[in-house]
Amino acid sequence: MKNHPSIGIVASIVAACIATVAYLVDVDFLIGFVLFVVHVVLAAMIGGGIGVAGAILIQRSHTLAGSTIRVLRLGHWLPFYVLWALPTWKPTRSLVTEVTLSETLIFGTILVVPIIFSSSCYFKLTSTHGAPSQFHDTGFLTAKLVFIHSVLICVLWQMWLPSLGWPWHWLGANPSPWIGVTVLLLIAAVVLVINVSSRIGYQHSLNARREMILGELRQLTTSSIGGAALIVLAFVILWEVFKNTLKTYLLLSPPAEVLSGLYRLLISGSMIIPNAKTTLWPDINVSLLEVVIGLILAGSLGILTTTLTPRGERPKFIISNALMLAEIAPIGLWMTLLVTIPGFIPFWSKATIAACLAFYPLTHTLRCCRYPRLLRRRS
Repeated sequence: MKNHPSIGIVASIVAACIATVAYLVDVDFLIGFVLFVVHVVLAAMIGGGIGVAGAILIQRSHTLAGSTIRVLRLGHWLPFYVLWALPTWKPTRSLVTEVTLSETLIFGTILVVPIIFSSSCYFKLTSTHGAPSQFHDTGFLTAKLVFIHSVLICVLWQMWLPSLGWPWHWLGANPSPWIGVTVLLLIAAVVLVINVSSRIGYQHSLNARREMILGELRQLTTSSIGGAALIVLAFVILWEVFKNTLKTYLLLSPPAEVLSGLYRLLISGSMIIPNAKTTLWPDINVSLLEVVIGLILAGSLGILTTTLTPRGERPKFIISNALMLAEIAPIGLWMTLLVTIPGFIPFWSKATIAACLAFYPLTHTLRCCRYPRLLRRRS
């Protein structure tokens, strides 16, 4: 007698639930998660507080605020790339010994504060200068954006912590697809708490996002672009003045050395491989292809989600709340695919993580901005 297919499906679902619950009750796994949450809170409060204070001072000058927004529009991601390229910032002895709790919090918080600082300054400026007459909860909006951004930065920073890095340590020690499912649920729970605490619903956030985009477009003037160029120039000058201190303590080379290294990588080729003269262009081409494919996947899913949303208040309410939990949490989906699909690592791994992280921002933007209306408001 053959078993009915539905029995196999039910058995698989039960096995998946049991495996997921096993991680949810694992003491070490939960300690790592709690440590991650504490790291998020510390980074958001310290970096976010400093960034908001800086934004309040910058807002005293309307011209300076517009120029700063121009710089931070992309510039607030720069510390992230510097941090990603410098894994030596982690505790040196963590390569051979376990990382203590104090080291995790102290080093982790110190290293992510510059990233959260620049991002929170940008969030505060854009939320205030978007449309303050139509959206008054700028404080809650800024706090929500800062904490959500801190979740993303901190979960990536955990990669550099071999023994306590959540969830990467457990993924490496036991590459099970159910770790990804558990991570998805836990990060979604963190995002849910942040959204509920901020008292900003999905539709409210759509309106705020729309006004922030329109506010940036209104301030796209010649004076703001010129001011942004002056800010970048001042930053480079300060970098050169304090080059010895930055290189000693933060491993940041002076501007001249950075430009020289960039020239070697792009034009003459790296000397790391003897007689190879390998330039960076092949790697750039592959990375751009991975990003483009990831954005296409995310954009396609976003368009389908936006287009196929059923009419009616209740279906929209359910889908909107589900989408709010899709911010950052899809990292867990990527982990599941990573350990489930053979040959997934080389190319599609990076394209998929790009799609997972870009899905919510693209979908959110598609839902809040209709181009004809945007152009009319712009004119």
